[in-house]
Amino acid sequence: MRFLFLTPGLHPDHHGSIPRYATEAAELLASRGHEVHVLTLDPDSALTDIQLRNGTRIYRIRTHRGAPLSNWGEITRDLRYWVKKLLRETNLETLLATHHAYFERTLRGYRYAVTAHRPWHQECEITSSGHSDTIFGRIRFRWLSRRLKAIERHLFENANRIFVSSPSAQESIRTTHPSLGTRVQVVVPGVNPIRFHDPGDRSGIRAQLGVQSSDFVFLVVSRLESQCGLDELLEAFGSTLRAQTNARLWIAGRGSLGPKLERRIAQLGIGGQTRRLGVLSDAELIQHYSAANAVLIPNKVIPSGSMVAAEALACGTPILACRTTISGQWIPPQLPQCVADPGPEAFSLRMQQWASGNPPPPLVLHPSPNSRGTEDWSAVADAFEQAWEDFSTPPNLPVRK
Repeated sequence: MRFLFLTPGLHPDHHGSIPRYATEAAELLASRGHEVHVLTLDPDSALTDIQLRNGTRIYRIRTHRGAPLSNWGEITRDLRYWVKKLLRETNLETLLATHHAYFERTLRGYRYAVTAHRPWHQECEITSSGHSDTIFGRIRFRWLSRRLKAIERHLFENANRIFVSSPSAQESIRTTHPSLGTRVQVVVPGVNPIRFHDPGDRSGIRAQLGVQSSDFVFLVVSRLESQCGLDELLEAFGSTLRAQTNARLWIAGRGSLGPKLERRIAQLGIGGQTRRLGVLSDAELIQHYSAANAVLIPNKVIPSGSMVAAEALACGTPILACRTTISGQWIPPQLPQCVADPGPEAFSLRMQQWASGNPPPPLVLHPSPNSRGTEDWSAVADAFEQAWEDFSTPPNLPVRK
């Protein structure tokens, strides 16, 4: 089988759920013996030689750092040139796939599958929240949001398959685009056990990171954006700290909310017990997952909680999730103490219970047996293979509709 992925970024060059998803899916398909090509956007590298990495052939399109549509036409022309070139290299049927609506123009006229992580206009709202303080800025923002929504609608309407990573993403996309109906299929991502595993010697790792034996460390791995639930999380931690002075909060990630979080941490007087970690490499993430007593999943709008939960569990660290985020996907019914109701009060109460040792956090959490594919990325690779089987035609026939 032959696949051509179009993605705005790849891990570890870029951080976030989309680069991780694109990389894991492409590399797993390559490990199964398939031919996998990846066209990716990169503001730092020109498209020169092909990069071979873990079985995938990577082609980089130079972009500049700016608004998503600022040089859309130029990038689309470059991408369409390389799509045509790669499709002409062989008679083997090729399935195109994308992880973002940015590539809608590039994919016009081709068969393709879409992996949708959230509506594009919602992404714009998350990253632009609080940035449009003037009336002209707000008008421009509303126009841009409607434009992105229309682009995404065209992408979905012409897609042969639409995969989403969580039930919350499925509901969000169905609500935004009701005409899609049941075409949105949940294919739950997992975790790469080679990249994420229990390293052992947790006491040594905690000592290396400056953690006292009595400290109870809560770790958050999230984008720092206004709709990720971080404001409420800080409120919850402030209440927890008043009741349990041994509580500590580590925050990994970056985003536009960073300066505001710093100010809020200072206002709550929790700076001495809170540690900002920034963006961590996989090796650093493993260490911090292992050093933490629990990983918090507070995300409300951005559906990245499932991926963080998978990583934490692979490293042997229990998770405490907001009920509206995790949707029971990773927490079996017999462990209700690992789920908190929405709101800082409910979350703080559960954090206090864990930090006090009553009840103690479960040593191991397992994915629900009803959630196929949550232990690794096999379900994602299976879905793309099935899509290729469904759309394949005899050689020499065009892939255009």
